[in-house]
Amino acid sequence: METKILPPRGRPAKFTDTVIEAILQGIRNGLTLKAACKGAGISYSTLAAWVYRGKVARRNGVENKFTALQEKIDAVNTAVWLERRNGFYGRLKPRDYRYGWTKG
Repeated sequence: METKILPPRGRPAKFTDTVIEAILQGIRNGLTLKAACKGAGISYSTLAAWVYRGKVARRNGVENKFTALQEKIDAVNTAVWLERRNGFYGRLKPRDYRYGWTKG
């Protein structure tokens, strides 16, 4: 007797590793969350729903894929912010710290 392998049923899941990595890469490249979502092929409201589910789960003391997503997005946002901040302060010269900016 042969067993038939059936195709998967239902709607394909949008929450995949490739979509998450595309969103994170977009954020690393300086895109907004909305633009990163568009580039990954999902809507911003979908990402907002995932993040909300992560916040609710964390509030209830549960760790799941949505809380992990929220942690990843926060980590990438923090890294991008630190990189930009350090780049700005790295370009300052000692004369820029004193009171009264001078021309020249």
